[in-house]
Amino acid sequence: MKNKISPLFGAMVLAPLLAVAVVAAPNANRIANPGFELGDASWTSFIPGESQEKDCSFSISKTDPHTGKACAELKSADHARFSIGPRRIDGDPVLSGERCRLTFWVRADAKTDTRSAPGFLVRMILWNDEGKQLPGDEALYVGLNGQVTLQSMAQRPDFSVYSDPLPVKWTKVEAVFDVPENLGSCKLGRPEFFAHYTRGSVFIDDVSFESVGKEVPLSNKK
Repeated sequence: MKNKISPLFGAMVLAPLLAVAVVAAPNANRIANPGFELGDASWTSFIPGESQEKDCSFSISKTDPHTGKACAELKSADHARFSIGPRRIDGDPVLSGERCRLTFWVRADAKTDTRSAPGFLVRMILWNDEGKQLPGDEALYVGLNGQVTLQSMAQRPDFSVYSDPLPVKWTKVEAVFDVPENLGSCKLGRPEFFAHYTRGSVFIDDVSFESVGKEVPLSNKK
């Protein structure tokens, strides 16, 4: 199944797709259809205006998944920035001070290249209690090295810590982080997995988002 990414989804980033009213058990995966075995169910895609003419697509690949019979493929004909993400994080909203663990597996086709580093990253937008973005447009970012940074989307984010090349073999990325407490009351948005100015195919599989206890060590964070 292949989905051309709709430009209408751009408007959807203005609404925080955060959670449903179901309590998630500790350490339970809060992402539905994490291995894409149900096709693109529970997942959606986003393409910004700058990449509208780059022939970007999100499809389900049956070729060499990490586990199971399927994985996600993000493909573009030219260097483009676009993403896929779960429609929501299941369970209660993820609030300031809570500790989370994000895990996923990623690889790129051997012919895939990037215009500049990083070739791949994850973004999680922070929202206030009214469902609006914070005054500074802050978001958490995760790179291929598991590095977590808090940056403003209103300014040009500094991705210099994300210099790892795109892997051509399945590679596990794991990040443990706290939702910031120094920005007032806020909620964590769903993870968005970005092919970041890549040309070719990037594959994602076995995504996991968990709420964890404070005994779990944090990843390196700047």
